[in-house]
Amino acid sequence: MDALHRELLRIRNLTVDFSTKQGTVHAVRGINLDLNTREILGIVGESGSGKSVSMLALMNLLAANGTVTGGSIRFEGEELSAAGLQSKKEKKAHEKRMSELRGKDIGMVFQDPMTYLNPVLKIGTQMTEGLRRHLKCSRAEAEQRAVRLLQQVGISSPEKRMKQYPYEFSGGMRQRIIIAAALACEPKLLIADEPTTALDVTIQAQILNLIEKSVKEMGASAIVITHDLGVVAELCDKIAIMYGGEIVEYGTVEEIFHETKHPYTKGLLASIARPGEHREPLRYIPGTPPNLLRRSDGCTFCSRCGQAMKICREYRPCETRFSEEHGATCWLYCKEKAPELVAAQERERETKAAEAQERERKTKAAEAQEQRREMKPVAAQTREREARAATVQEREKETRAAAAQEREMDKPAVQEREKAAKTAAAQEQRREMKPAAAQNRERQVSA
Repeated sequence: MDALHRELLRIRNLTVDFSTKQGTVHAVRGINLDLNTREILGIVGESGSGKSVSMLALMNLLAANGTVTGGSIRFEGEELSAAGLQSKKEKKAHEKRMSELRGKDIGMVFQDPMTYLNPVLKIGTQMTEGLRRHLKCSRAEAEQRAVRLLQQVGISSPEKRMKQYPYEFSGGMRQRIIIAAALACEPKLLIADEPTTALDVTIQAQILNLIEKSVKEMGASAIVITHDLGVVAELCDKIAIMYGGEIVEYGTVEEIFHETKHPYTKGLLASIARPGEHREPLRYIPGTPPNLLRRSDGCTFCSRCGQAMKICREYRPCETRFSEEHGATCWLYCKEKAPELVAAQERERETKAAEAQERERKTKAAEAQEQRREMKPVAAQTREREARAATVQEREKETRAAAAQEREMDKPAVQEREKAAKTAAAQEQRREMKPAAAQNRERQVSA
C-alpha cells in the first residue's frame, strides 16, 4: 500500500442490535469493511439490510434503543466502537470524543435534507455553526468560508442565499447545501446516505459529480450508501453488497459487475432494466427480506436463492476470496470446507447452548434470591402482627382478671351498702306512714 492510499477505516465483526417490544432486532451481524484514503466505497442493498445503521454506529448516532453489541471500528488507528462501554464516565468520554470527530474528521450527508436542515434557522446560521465550533474562527471568517462552499457546490448568489430559509430552496439545492455543510471542515471521511434519493436524473448526475470532485480535491475518502447500482458504477472504486445485516460480497467495481459470484448480487444485476429493441419482462428476486428479529442458523439468503442446498439452511457459509479485493460468502464456493465448518459451528452452538443454560441458571438463582429478600420483610411483618395480637390478648385477659378480682374484693361492701339501703327505705316508709296514722286519730276524735 502506497503513501497516498494508506488505511483510513477498518471495521471488524461489527454487530448492532435494537431493543423493541417485539424482541431484539439484529440489524447488523458481524460486518467487515476496509477503506483506504482517496477511495470511494459504495454500500449497496435493499431497504432494511443494515447499510445506514452500520454507518450511524460508526458516527455514534444510533437511536436510544440501538446498541453496538460487538466489534471494532478503527479510524486512523483510533478505536471508535462503543461496544463494551459500561460506566457512565466511559460513555460520556466516548461521546465527547465522537462529537469532536463528527463534522471535523468525519462528515455525513443525511438521506432527507428537510430532516437535517432546521426549518426555522437561516442557511447561513446552519452553515457557520460547525465551522465556528471546530475551526475556532470568528463569525465573519465562518461566513466567508460558507459563501465559498456554496459557490463550490453550484449555489448561485451565495451571499443572498445565506439569508434564506430551507423552504426557499428546491430539493436539489438543499442536497447541495447539506454536502457543502458536510465538506465545510474538510473531513477525511465523507459518508453520503442516499445522496440522490428523490432527485431527478439531471440533478443526480450533478450531485454525484460534486461528491467525486470534492473528495478528489481534498484527498479524502467517501462511503456512499445506495440501492442504485448505477450510482456506484459511476462513482465508486469498491463495492460492498449487504443483505440481512451481512456483507455477502465485496470487491472492485469491475469485479462486482463482471465477475459476480453471490446469487444475491447476480439477482440485483439481473433486475436492472436494460432498454433496447428486445424487451424482456423485468426480472426480480422472489420472496421477501429476512426477519431480523430471528437469527438464522444458515445463510440469510437461502429462502430466496434458486441454488440453495440443504446445508445453506442449517449452517453459515464462510468467506471465499477470489482476489485481494474480491470475496463472497456463499456455500457454492466453500463446499470442500463443509466438514470443518459444520464441526466448528456445532461446537459453537453447543458452547452457546451451555452459556445460555448457565445464564438461565444464574437468572433463576438471582430471582430466587431476590424473592427471598422480598419475603423477609413480609415474614417480619407477620411476626410483628402476631406479637401485637398476643400482647392485646394478654392485656384483655389481665383487665378481665383485675375486674373479677375487684368484684370479689368489693362483695362485702356491696352487701353492707344493700343492707343500709334497705334500712333507709324502711325508715322512710315509716316516716311516710306517721302522718297517715295521725290523720286517722284526728278523724276518730272529730267523730
